[in-house]
Amino acid sequence: SKKLENHIGAIWYFIHHYNASLQL
Repeated sequence: SKKLENHIGAIWYFIHHYNASLQL
């Protein structure tokens, strides 16, 4: 569903930026 896709996208976005912050 569209709602599920948005939820997965939000999780991926959070993880991506969280990992990027760890590399600083």
